[in-house]
Amino acid sequence: MSAPDADRSAAALAMLTGDLYMAPDLDTLLEQTLRFVSVAITCDCAAIVLWPGHGVERWRVTGSDSRAARAEYIRYEPGEGMATVRSQPVMVGDTDAEVATELGLHSVMSSVIRARNHDIGVLDVYACERDAFRPSDQALAGALATHIAVAISTVTTADTLVRAIDAHTAIGQAVGILMERFDIGPDAAMVLLRRQSQDHNVKLRAVAADVVSAHRPAVRWSQRSAGLPG
Repeated sequence: MSAPDADRSAAALAMLTGDLYMAPDLDTLLEQTLRFVSVAITCDCAAIVLWPGHGVERWRVTGSDSRAARAEYIRYEPGEGMATVRSQPVMVGDTDAEVATELGLHSVMSSVIRARNHDIGVLDVYACERDAFRPSDQALAGALATHIAVAISTVTTADTLVRAIDAHTAIGQAVGILMERFDIGPDAAMVLLRRQSQDHNVKLRAVAADVVSAHRPAVRWSQRSAGLPG
């Protein structure tokens, strides 16, 4: 990579990372990343796979197009191939035979996304041409994967905090409503919420939200069901 090209790539990466850290949610973050990859690296498509855990709730695939998403399902479903990806940070080479035959994608460059000392996913960049990627592409993809990991940690941590605050607020409101409805104290109201949660196998925050919304209740509230004198 020439010095001007390196400078342009560094500037573009700096601009992208600023956008990533401002992303309001995980979907936006992944979409922004893939748009950048498609411009910064000569490729035909790209995709990101995230594995459950460490702030990511479910196994998810985000592709720049349907081919990229399909390639990920072929390569990783039902989990085969992940150990190979995890064994080394970046790989450049030929794709699986099925991916090449079905989708016409002959080259793949994979960069592990690692956050909090855990591998949480992989960035895959695809090209129809064989041996399509250069060392400079490899370096850029690896740097990008590092920034993706930090941004994902930021987004998922913020989302977890928001959900925790929302749940705490809903529970407090539900306690107040039950205190007024059944003329009981705060401790008894909290016991009642927990009992309904356990009896109906519904999460506490969902029971609380049900009380607050009073629309289409997940459980039917009455003095009898609450274990209170009628």
